[in-house]
Amino acid sequence: MPSISAEMILNYVRQRKEKGISNVTVNMEIGILRRVLKRAKHWSLVAAEIPCLPKKQVLDNGALRWVARQGTTGSAIGDALLSVRAVRNNVFDGGKFPDVMVTDPVRDEQLLRDCLAVLKGLLELRLPRNVVNIFGQDMP
Repeated sequence: MPSISAEMILNYVRQRKEKGISNVTVNMEIGILRRVLKRAKHWSLVAAEIPCLPKKQVLDNGALRWVARQGTTGSAIGDALLSVRAVRNNVFDGGKFPDVMVTDPVRDEQLLRDCLAVLKGLLELRLPRNVVNIFGQDMP
């Protein structure tokens, strides 16, 4: 068991994603491996380096299911904005629960604070000249 490294697990995840396997399926596969490694007292050696792939809950013909979150934009700024949008959707639209709304005000408040920090940081970036020209205003 000690021969399984975080790098090996991450390579496995990368290969599965390259084959078009959904995040949900890969997370389930890694979950099985996690249970085996926990039983062997080995998971703690790699856990911090193995992220859970993003997924979202959708309502499909009256049934709830998990689907892979649609990828990335290819840029750090685009990905940051996608994450801010996801937080906005989750906080203001809430989870999809058939009979009862579940909220966590403390978590929501922290998520909103974090998103505001991200947006503030993005506003402080020096924008390329073509962006300034498109919007036609002097920007910092």
